[in-house]
Amino acid sequence: MASIVMLLYSVAIFVVSKLIYRLFLYLRYLSPLRHLPGPSMGNPILGRSTQIADPKVNKEWVRKYGACFRVVGILGTEAIVCMTPEALEQILVRDWMTYPRPVFLRNSSGLAAGRGLFTTIGNEHKRLRTLLDPAFSRLNLNSLEAVSNTSIERLVEIFRTRLDSNPAGGEVLPLYDWVSKLSLDIICEGLFGHTVGSLDNPNHPLFIAFQDLRKIETEQNFWWFMLTTTTPGAPHFLMSKFVNRYRHWLSCILPSSPVEAYSNAMWQVKKVSTSIFQTKRSESAGLGIDEEKKDILGLLIRDGTVDGDILEHIRAFISAGNQTLSTTLSSVRWINMCIWGFNRWHQTLYLLAKDSESQRRLREELHPIFATSTTPVFRDLNELLWLNCVISESLRLNPAVPVLARTATETARVDGVLIPKGTLIIIPLEAINTWTDVWGPDADEFRPSRWLDLPRNFSPAFSSVPFSTGHSSCIGRTLATMQLKMIIASLMFNFEFSLPSPDYIPDASILLLRQPQDHMPLHVRRVM
Repeated sequence: MASIVMLLYSVAIFVVSKLIYRLFLYLRYLSPLRHLPGPSMGNPILGRSTQIADPKVNKEWVRKYGACFRVVGILGTEAIVCMTPEALEQILVRDWMTYPRPVFLRNSSGLAAGRGLFTTIGNEHKRLRTLLDPAFSRLNLNSLEAVSNTSIERLVEIFRTRLDSNPAGGEVLPLYDWVSKLSLDIICEGLFGHTVGSLDNPNHPLFIAFQDLRKIETEQNFWWFMLTTTTPGAPHFLMSKFVNRYRHWLSCILPSSPVEAYSNAMWQVKKVSTSIFQTKRSESAGLGIDEEKKDILGLLIRDGTVDGDILEHIRAFISAGNQTLSTTLSSVRWINMCIWGFNRWHQTLYLLAKDSESQRRLREELHPIFATSTTPVFRDLNELLWLNCVISESLRLNPAVPVLARTATETARVDGVLIPKGTLIIIPLEAINTWTDVWGPDADEFRPSRWLDLPRNFSPAFSSVPFSTGHSSCIGRTLATMQLKMIIASLMFNFEFSLPSPDYIPDASILLLRQPQDHMPLHVRRVM
């Protein structure tokens, strides 16, 4: 017994000594990053980890400490925030394989959206990206126009029916819900040939699954996800059949965790992914694979990818695509990440709802095109100057994710700063996109006209990075931008949007995708 007590004492002394060394000696006197400016350590245990992904805090830090500074995280771990064009070019473009996504981020991406393209690094990511790029080429995406227009026209028809009783007065509608349904329908039908029809069937299992996932994206659950993604083996365990089978009992043991809702939702996504894959495999066996068709599943099957990995890719693209497009649209504020930019259109609508003049200019520009066809081709929309300004400005203010994280796998100098191996690097995309040194004092304002006269020090590659840049940038950026323009054009031509109250601000969640927990209600009325 005495030996056990001594062992516990020894362990306690060792842990306390390590903490004292890390928090008070290393950080202050020994760290190669100690000379960099930055906020104080904050909480001795958590550091600034609760603030490091907050775009508002990042912008404040940038104003105070400049474009490169140190932030202390959990238990004295160090992170460096970089945002100069030189640093971005080195980390994201030139030496991108030296700065992969950190393990905890790959685990969280796999937990939330499947282990596919978004969780691979290095040569495997490069191989998959090269394999899948043809599916997202401009030429290949032209074939998706008909599918997209069908879903968009259906949403316009639904809105018109809802407003028939009071076309002039209009109605307050939960825009984020409708955006999510439209995004899901377009992604599944366009990329995989699978019809969901959630615009007419809100009880579809896949749509319900994503609704349930949105409900658990709260501050309380944030730390549960962080603990899960950093615990060895935990992400795989959560996706196991055992957890799904006994999820109700596990929720009784862990009443404050979202394990039951999460497991049930992700297994619904997995079930639909399996159905999509089996249908595609059966078609391929019966008709042969069309070598000319560059869809995602066809490319993976021809590459000889094993069935389990193909299922993960399907789950990843459905999850990521649904989250991204619907977010962006709602603000001609966009939601993101990878096809993650796909679900952001709700944010674009929010920004336009506050700017009636931009809406008026859009309708004026759209009128000649819609006068000849209710479903204009994307080629014509892409040539509209003001529409391009609105979309570029919306994406600038609402990148797919507010921050990126990378890990230095070797000691190197980045923009003149020596960064030790293992250091976490934070790239604050939203702070970059609203950097006053580039965009001026009104950088946080929605002003589409700024794209008609860009700043002198504007960099096309690094001044506005809504989808990141370089080899790990969003593979679906072209698809997301294309869909965003088509959807905004149709909705703006047919309807007027305004805020439900003058001081309304969407109640966004605290996690990276910042989905509105209040469904983002906007006042909608028909254009008279």
